[in-house]
Amino acid sequence: MITEFNSKAVSEILDKLAVALEGVAEEYGLRLEQRKCAYHRDQMPVSFRLHIIERDERGEMTPERKEFERVCDKYGMAPEHFGAHFKHAGIAFRLVGINARRRKYPMTAEVVSRPGHLVKLPEAVVRGALGLATLYDPFEGLGGEVER
Repeated sequence: MITEFNSKAVSEILDKLAVALEGVAEEYGLRLEQRKCAYHRDQMPVSFRLHIIERDERGEMTPERKEFERVCDKYGMAPEHFGAHFKHAGIAFRLVGINARRRKYPMTAEVVSRPGHLVKLPEAVVRGALGLATLYDPFEGLGGEVER
């Protein structure tokens, strides 16, 4: 029996709740999202969300993927680049999103060796790692023949 909430107890309870709710979510074809839990000594508000899963031939249509497909052409990418694996600085990443409001670091990637660990990266890093041409041409508009 629990007399007060602590990190160990909260973790165990959340794990058991997630397992129980995952069965319900699966039964109805939904995706379960566990929200953050801030607890006090005598109370533990718990929050989970259920999402309707939209699918196409390439898998689940998450909100991140929808946003990626909406703006990817502005970054010279295709919808197929969502989920692409690449290496940068010796670390393996998976491209999981674009946030157009972040001008300096618009790309979001997940560290493959640490699932759930997301990092923000500059567009040039991701485009280079994926072998895509640069969108910025410093010689564009100069006119005439320019040797490169």
